[in-house]
Amino acid sequence: MPSSPTLSQRLDMIAHSVPCQEIILEETARFLKELQAPVTPVTLGSGELKRQYVPLDIDVSPFDNSNSKKEGVSRTY
Repeated sequence: MPSSPTLSQRLDMIAHSVPCQEIILEETARFLKELQAPVTPVTLGSGELKRQYVPLDIDVSPFDNSNSKKEGVSRTY
């Protein structure tokens, strides 16, 4: 198993390859559509510099909280 910095670098390399970017974009769109998640753009700037962005934050880190003393957590969060 690589160290966390090495794993992070490898994942960054994979994410920046064209075939992976296409897969990531397609799967993200499929996931949001399946969830029927509301997509609300944030508008920044004004006039010709006005741009709209859609912030997307997904935490995909599974944690096993079995036998923990944390209140109200389930198996993953």
